[in-house]
Amino acid sequence: MKITIDEKICLKHKMTLPEVLLALAIRAQGSDDIVENLVNREILIRPNEKAPLITYLVTQHWSDVLDEIISDSGGNIDDDRLLKLAEEIQKCYPQGFKRDERTGTKYYHKSNKVAIKQALKRFITNWGDVSDEDIIDATKRYVASFKGNYNYPFQMANYFVCKDNRNKGGELTSSLATFLENKESEEEEVNTNEDWTIKSRN
Repeated sequence: MKITIDEKICLKHKMTLPEVLLALAIRAQGSDDIVENLVNREILIRPNEKAPLITYLVTQHWSDVLDEIISDSGGNIDDDRLLKLAEEIQKCYPQGFKRDERTGTKYYHKSNKVAIKQALKRFITNWGDVSDEDIIDATKRYVASFKGNYNYPFQMANYFVCKDNRNKGGELTSSLATFLENKESEEEEVNTNEDWTIKSRN
């Protein structure tokens, strides 16, 4: 992965360059693993053998800010394009929601445009840019693969594009990337014509 970081963009988001670099390092692997590795290689030393390693995680809000800094620093991501693409992704998704049985919270299949836009930024930063046509095609194939049964593990639109579990010690995942990379190896042809998408929304 190639990352460009503009110090002015960092300051625009109320972070210094060192803060961004440290937060990215922690988000990438977790502070325990990073520090342990550096200690083992004698790049860092502990003041004494009993000195603890302290684990930190980056909160979701600031993880989103880091993605904004990286994408804005690259200068090749058009917010207007991503918002329009987010709308097109929503059109591929059915109406309706899933309800968390424990909390009663509704999770709408279509998510919202801003959340999808953020997910697209993360996707482009980590997997590279892809044509809008390919993204829409992959989205239609993903939705169609559930054959109208939108229970778990059917993902909300933004999580389909890119799900960020790094603030919980996990990793970045993308079902969009999986469907883009495996188009040729799908076992059966999926109907993605406009008639099907219209029916799915009724």
